Parts: sequence; structure tokens; C-alpha cells
Amino acid sequence: MILFLVMWAISRDPDIREHRGKKMVASQPFLAAIIWLLAAIEANPHAVVFAMPLAVSCLIIVYLIWRDNINHLTGKGLIDSVFGNGRAGGSIRPSLGFAQTLINENHLKDAEKEIKEQLRKDPTYFDGCRMLAAIYQEWKQPQKAIEQLNQALQNPELPESQVKFIESAVLDLEEQRQKLAAERQIRK
Repeated sequence: MILFLVMWAISRDPDIREHRGKKMVASQPFLAAIIWLLAAIEANPHAVVFAMPLAVSCLIIVYLIWRDNINHLTGKGLIDSVFGNGRAGGSIRPSLGFAQTLINENHLKDAEKEIKEQLRKDPTYFDGCRMLAAIYQEWKQPQKAIEQLNQALQNPELPESQVKFIESAVLDLEEQRQKLAAERQIRK
């Protein structure tokens, strides 16, 4: 019961409440295994050789399940100093992982909704803008894609490599927009 209260407490903040129920369910077997393994060590001290690595492995898995919440609570400064600035890198923000899965499964409408929801927290986040622009490009909506990429350019901390990526992508999208406009003219 105490573990459930702890899990609920570390996911109270609306920014990190996402998938709280799934995380609680996924954590249960590993938490039960940790308790069982610690009890086994208590009953038989020689079991520490086998049980302790398993308990540590289970603990790592529980951490991986709850890392977004733990990182949020431990403060951005500590995380940035250990793992670097998340806005500067090219990796996908953990909260965009679900959107990436939706894109991989070709559920683009749901992915668009998820990305827009995440971009409400940080409208200039490069990866979110880039992913949304890719969806618009897939839908042959280059103007929307260009607008989305230009939104990322509003971030003053955007690294030069990402600025160059956006500039190149905008040129390609502008070319696509012109081709689509020409095709529409031909059809008329």
C-alpha cells in the first residue's frame, strides 16, 4: 500500500501524470520480486550471491519505468548536469516516445494530437516541431510543416546544427509546396 502511495505521489504533477496507471501496473511484479528476494536473503544469508543481483536488476527496471517522474522531481539542473541539456540534443523527449510509437505504427492523426499536447508545454521544442512537420509533410501540407519548423526557430537556445537542419528542411518543403501548387493549377 505504501508503494502505491509513493507511486501516486511522484506522479501527482499534471506534467508527469501521463500513463500513471500503466506504470503502477508494470511496476508491481518487479516490486514484488524485490520484496521476495530481500526476504530470501533474510532467510538465507548465502542467497545474497544470487538474490542481490536479481533484486538490483528489478530495482533498475522500476527506475526505468518511473525515470520521467523521478527526473522531474529531482530537478532539471541535476539531470542537465549529468545527462546534458535535453533541448540541445537530437534525441526524443521521453514524453514524445508514445508519439513516436504512433508514427511508427502509422497512426499519424493520433500522433499529431499527442505531439500538439506535448508542445503545449514547450512550443519551441525542436523534436516535437520536427516530428509534427514530418507528419504534415506526409499529409502533403508543406505550409503547415514550414510553420511548425519556424516555431522551433523561436527557441534562442537552439544549436546551430538544428538551425541548419531546419533551414534545409524549409527549403525542401518550399519546393514541395511549389510543386503541389503547380499540380493544382494543372488540374484546374
